[in-house]
Amino acid sequence: MKGSFIQFLVFSLFTLLSQGLLAQSYDTKSLTIYFNSDEAELTSISKGSIRSFILELGSDQIREIYITGHTDSDASDEYNQKLSEKRAENARDFLKTQGVKDRMIKLEYFGEAQPLSSVKAQNRRVEMTFVVESVDSDTDISSNVQAVYVTTVDASNQDKLITHYSVEIKGKNRYGNSNKAGMSEFTGTQLSSQVVFSRDGYLNSIIDLSRELHGIHKDTIHLTVQMRKVKVLQKLRFEQIYFYTDSDVLKPESKPELDKLLTMLSKFPTMYVEIQGHMNYAANRRATSFQKMYNLDLSYRRAKAVHNFLVENGISPNRLTYKGMSNYNMVYPYPQSRAQEDMNKRVEVWTLEVEGNP
Repeated sequence: MKGSFIQFLVFSLFTLLSQGLLAQSYDTKSLTIYFNSDEAELTSISKGSIRSFILELGSDQIREIYITGHTDSDASDEYNQKLSEKRAENARDFLKTQGVKDRMIKLEYFGEAQPLSSVKAQNRRVEMTFVVESVDSDTDISSNVQAVYVTTVDASNQDKLITHYSVEIKGKNRYGNSNKAGMSEFTGTQLSSQVVFSRDGYLNSIIDLSRELHGIHKDTIHLTVQMRKVKVLQKLRFEQIYFYTDSDVLKPESKPELDKLLTMLSKFPTMYVEIQGHMNYAANRRATSFQKMYNLDLSYRRAKAVHNFLVENGISPNRLTYKGMSNYNMVYPYPQSRAQEDMNKRVEVWTLEVEGNP
């Protein structure tokens, strides 16, 4: 599970957008340092590892650093919690001596709650996850374009809209947000990808940058994406569209419900829908920032899995909008059975009416 949290950390709308990192590509790099028993001071080896790591990454590419402190189980919970906090704080303080700004560092402490191994020495650790701006290269398009600026507007009045976007590059979702003028910037490998723009109250708009840029011989171009306003007509719950745990892979028993949704859309070709993906994460479980990011991305990918099924079976993507709802609207906030957990991992479909001329 830990690896999954880190994999999706960089794609969180909660952290990157709050820092104003709006239209870039990001990756994560991880470093783990270890401590002697009952000690919180960094060893000289750990300090050297951190220096080398920052040098390799390039300090100007680092955007955020997440530090989590951990201990073995030798002492009381209260003592270990404080020890893990001190270890994380010392790691932060050393990063600051290497020129890292305090505002870029986020800390969490878990005491003995997240052991990795039966070997205690491997649990006396601090994990450091660096969010770095990635340098995309190897664009696979037949053009000379180096940067694309996309402005999202309301199709009915051309007002500029702030929108979220997602780009899938090499199997990983990358999220971003337009600036206040509704503009998003795309460079590097993003230029050979599809971009999905979304905003509450509007249909998703999808643009294929590789197709748009084919044969263009300018360094920079500007594109406009029209967002069509909608209102909700009806909310339908598909409780038996199930997913495997920690996965966006649909279970075989979901097929009847998927076919039912497909039949509905095929029977009413003018119907538009919003697909909402939900996940199970009990309300009484502690949710770290990593977990919240993971929950959001997983629910998004589940909604997209249903969207992809419909598109693969002949439904136009122009009729579909999808979004992840994390675990914020669970049917059972405190699930007591596997059946209740599965019902939390549901998909809801909202039928929509497009305002103005479709």
